[in-house]
Amino acid sequence: MTSMRNVIVTPAGRRRYLEILEPYVRRAIVAGEAARWDIWMNTQVPSDEAYIRQIAAENPDIYRVVEHIGGWDGNFAICQFFRGCIDPDETYVRVDDDIVFMESGAIRDLAQFRRDNPEPFLVYGNIVNNSICTHLHQRAGLTSLEDGIAEYICMGANSWNNPKVALREHQGFLDRVERSRVAIQPYIFDRWIAYDYERISINTICWTGADFAKFGGEVGMDEEDWLSCQKPRELGRPNVIYGGAIFSHFAYFTQRPWLEANTDILERYHRLSKRVLL
Repeated sequence: MTSMRNVIVTPAGRRRYLEILEPYVRRAIVAGEAARWDIWMNTQVPSDEAYIRQIAAENPDIYRVVEHIGGWDGNFAICQFFRGCIDPDETYVRVDDDIVFMESGAIRDLAQFRRDNPEPFLVYGNIVNNSICTHLHQRAGLTSLEDGIAEYICMGANSWNNPKVALREHQGFLDRVERSRVAIQPYIFDRWIAYDYERISINTICWTGADFAKFGGEVGMDEEDWLSCQKPRELGRPNVIYGGAIFSHFAYFTQRPWLEANTDILERYHRLSKRVLL
């Protein structure tokens, strides 16, 4: 009997973030949490593409570039990559290229939770600076309310659009994780079920190849709405956030310019990532 493999997949296109993510991916593979990293080529910027091809060439046994299947259409072309993620012996964990922190064991634990709980359509990680998770973290008293309350809305005026709310979310998390891994234990919870099929940003999601093989991995062009709302509603299988696997997402496009120009958040995550493989 073939053993189940965990595969990390990333729609990739931005070197400045990938350089932070890559050490976490490498650690997960070296630790046996995943078998490989499939890097979905999602850029037409020559310098970013060159970096992706370079790290894949340097690690041919564990990193694999997956080329575009059809034409180029930015984020609306990402849906095509799911067609290659339907191997019944594989469990897939998608992490966006601006995931800037992964807790040790998070890939393993998220994939195991997915296999142990087949009812949800998708299982999400517990993601710092994910609109819905930010709301949950504020409710738990983990994030400052100084610059606004994060609504329980995927694209809320504060939870998604306000970079200062994202700053407070990151600061609260980084202040803890820079002290010790034990300090982030309050972020852990069992699960949160999206009973109303509400939209949740797909910064980190997990599915099994056997499950997606049932529809050939054919995902709608607006992949986030299709994956988080349309398909689970059609199937009657609400998605679940698994609170035991912690990740951090740097920023939405609504937050990114201000955070990069006015804060040291990205540099703090960069320093953390440099220590991952020491």
